[in-house]
Amino acid sequence: MPPSDVFDIVIVGAGPAGLMAAIAAGRRGSRVLVCERQKRSGKKLLASGGGRCNVTNALGDRTFASRFGEKSSYVFAALRKFGIEAICNFFESIRVPLKANDGIHFFPESNKAASVVEALVQACRDCGVVLRTGCDVTSIQIKDGRVCGIIHSGGIISTYACVLACGGKSYPKLSGCERGYELASQVGHNIVEPVPGLVGLITKETWPGSCAGISVKNAHIRIKENCSGKRSLTQKGGLLFTHHGISGPAVLNISSAVSRMLLNRPEVRLYCVMQEDLDAGAWNKRFLEWQKESGRKTVSNCLKPFLPARLADALINETGCDKEVLACNLSRANRLRLVQILTEGVELTITKSEGWDHAMVTSGGVLIREIEKGTQASLLIKGLYIAGEMIDCSGPCGGFNITWALSSGFCAGSAAACEIPAC
Repeated sequence: MPPSDVFDIVIVGAGPAGLMAAIAAGRRGSRVLVCERQKRSGKKLLASGGGRCNVTNALGDRTFASRFGEKSSYVFAALRKFGIEAICNFFESIRVPLKANDGIHFFPESNKAASVVEALVQACRDCGVVLRTGCDVTSIQIKDGRVCGIIHSGGIISTYACVLACGGKSYPKLSGCERGYELASQVGHNIVEPVPGLVGLITKETWPGSCAGISVKNAHIRIKENCSGKRSLTQKGGLLFTHHGISGPAVLNISSAVSRMLLNRPEVRLYCVMQEDLDAGAWNKRFLEWQKESGRKTVSNCLKPFLPARLADALINETGCDKEVLACNLSRANRLRLVQILTEGVELTITKSEGWDHAMVTSGGVLIREIEKGTQASLLIKGLYIAGEMIDCSGPCGGFNITWALSSGFCAGSAAACEIPAC
């Protein structure tokens, strides 16, 4: 089948990484085609941040990159070329100014994710990029070790370079799928098994359901052992109890690690400290004072200044006591157990995550060491670039993953454009 079209660069995927790659390449004069298998561009982006789209945050580039852990050098290499300040300036230039009402998280002034998607699409059109929705790319053509074309649902397109920016498996109803991994693996890339990230966790214990809706501002979550046998994992931040388990920023940010551990074991135990203001000695002193001075009050009432009532009742029940136990009747063993729960954490057994339908991001994907830092070029195939969520590189919640998509997409599109031979 002869090629039906010829483009300098074909970009697969019209999410933030793909659209940014297209703009970067189009502004450098390349003939660019974006193929999107869905009927519209940026479906996941439209739903991000509760429909408001947390584009980026106010951390400096180096600090920002450090939040990606062992992948930080890759993220920082991309940010050096298109960092947080450059991203904010870019959106200002396409008439979508960003604001950070809390001083940290940048959203569009409109508070509408749609304004971000519409502006990115318009910026593509302004530099001559062709957008084709409903165009499902099924394979990449390789000749003599370099990209020469792509095959899609409507035929063959000849191209000098291809940027894979297909996104991950999260939110399948909003375009999440495995297509990017299939295309990358077809040409020899290794895939780290994808697992749900930034997702709520489901507990074996049922008591969290009795606390559904309760949030704790500064919880401390700890996993004593992880799948690699390395030191324990910890996360601090907001915790929210759900009908089937736990969620909230601290839980979301540790969920990728838990999801990966659950690949090799049936359950993961973690410990949640709800209140860190007092140590064991201070708690013991308070309980003894309550027993002496407020003995006819329930332990639950004594804890009201420190914990929501339903949560206090649940923690008391975890000691084996009835939630109505009076302070004067609290045994030494139960007092010590309750102090331990308050200071070392209540144990929760995680059996699974809430799954792909609720995951905000994918953890796993194309093995990052097979991609060149700063250009996003494949180290296996010339003319192939990979950007965004489909790479094994994910960050915490709070604008990190959209920033990574935009920055890596910019690098991929820029590098691909520089490789196009002069006519």
